Amino acid sequence: MFRRVVMTFCVVALLASAVGFAATTGRLVGTVKDNEGLALPGVTVQITSDKLIGGPKVAITGANGDFAFNLLPVGLYTVTANMPGFKPATGQVRVNLDGTASVEFSMTPEQFVGEVVVESTVPVVDTQQVNSQQVFDQDYLQNAAVGASGRDYLSVLSQAAGVAGSGNASVYGSSTSDNSYLIDGMNTTDPVTGTFGTNFNYDAIQEVSFQTGGFEAEFGQATGGIINLVTKSGGNDFSGSLDIRYRDQDFSENGKHFNKDEQKSSFEDYSVTFGGPILRDKLWFFVSGEDVDTKYQPEGALFDRNYKGQNYIGKLTWQMVENHRAVFKVSGDPAEIPGANVSRFVMPAASYQQDQGGTNWSVELNSVLTDSLLLNARVAINRGYINGGGENNPDTISGHYNEDTFIQDNNYSSTFKNDRDRDEYGVSLTYFLDDFAGSHEFKVGLEYNKLMFNDISYYNGGAFIYDHGGENEDFTDLNGDGFNNHYMVVKEPVETAKDPVYSEGKIRTFYLQDS
Repeated sequence: MFRRVVMTFCVVALLASAVGFAATTGRLVGTVKDNEGLALPGVTVQITSDKLIGGPKVAITGANGDFAFNLLPVGLYTVTANMPGFKPATGQVRVNLDGTASVEFSMTPEQFVGEVVVESTVPVVDTQQVNSQQVFDQDYLQNAAVGASGRDYLSVLSQAAGVAGSGNASVYGSSTSDNSYLIDGMNTTDPVTGTFGTNFNYDAIQEVSFQTGGFEAEFGQATGGIINLVTKSGGNDFSGSLDIRYRDQDFSENGKHFNKDEQKSSFEDYSVTFGGPILRDKLWFFVSGEDVDTKYQPEGALFDRNYKGQNYIGKLTWQMVENHRAVFKVSGDPAEIPGANVSRFVMPAASYQQDQGGTNWSVELNSVLTDSLLLNARVAINRGYINGGGENNPDTISGHYNEDTFIQDNNYSSTFKNDRDRDEYGVSLTYFLDDFAGSHEFKVGLEYNKLMFNDISYYNGGAFIYDHGGENEDFTDLNGDGFNNHYMVVKEPVETAKDPVYSEGKIRTFYLQDS
């Protein structure tokens, strides 16, 4: 039955035939030698970690004393080497996202009297990779100075070399739409603007990998940076977090040229995470929720801008049988933004509200088919939206703008509703081959992306009204006095404008690479 499930998953992905189909794991390799520097074959090497579902894993060193563990969740691992007649050796090493950690043991015979050397390091330069990459692990994420309102992965990326700006940053001079944003391997880049497409709880992040050059063939649709992020998965022990943050203008101090009460603001952020075992070493869960409420009223404005958003994640990690692991995840980031166009030149009647967010579903399968052959398959669905319009009878009253005073009143001028969706499917096989003119990591993959955009945009009431004292033949004279003191831009009727405009793009990818 299990073989049928695996084969069905792979066949579906192959028939569908996703750009940015990124890894969500890392790799650990190493060698074991004796005290004279000679390779030791037949050594039993065991790894343990609170991030490793399924319990400890074991490998036996080959003829050259080498060993490897593949498709490992990111985190800190304890590595132990044992062989009859030799003293055990133990060390710790961190496995990073999209990276290969290495460890080297020097074992001494039991009767040997002298110093035992254990060396376990993650090299500054990953010799298995050719790209330019920076990894932000848990220690960095929890201790980085990002500020209360900067607790998101975009703020962290702005601290990397070659990055200009925050939010949708420019990487080494590329445009802000030249990056690719991958969450748990799923491409969440906005299919319309090419910018980041989802938010979530900062405390749910396990690790972030940021590539800025030298991408391998499996990565595409980016000439800036590749952001690859994995979320937490729970573990064999129950754990969680509670984070509460609040700030308003009273946290600031008045000065000779500054009155804190002239620009009112408040910031509230409540977040919680919780994870643990449903079945120890078999089935883990992780859930996260966050509620964000911010308000801002600049000097002279008659209303405030209010951002009210929720970010949530639910994740299951299932070790089906040994060497076969599946991950199921759903996440979302709905938000409402009343008063999004707040300004001293906008009257409350012309206030504008924007609703945005989306829901993401994904299923991933990781299988170690043999010591040298790995399978990864993924299906992901991303449903996003951005809607905006006036808060006061948007379909019946047209907006009004005075070109002399720059004041907008009566109603916000236009309404838009659009869906920004993405479906992606992918399957890849990785094969490790040693001693063939060097060591090789061959990877072949098929990917399919379908990008969809459904848009409705129109002027409220079919028109936008202006006030102006000059003449303009392109506009209608509503007063009949020969001057355009009060004129409007006439658009098509609202009923016709509400007809949706739909467009889509399909991307089919095949890649073959040798690292």
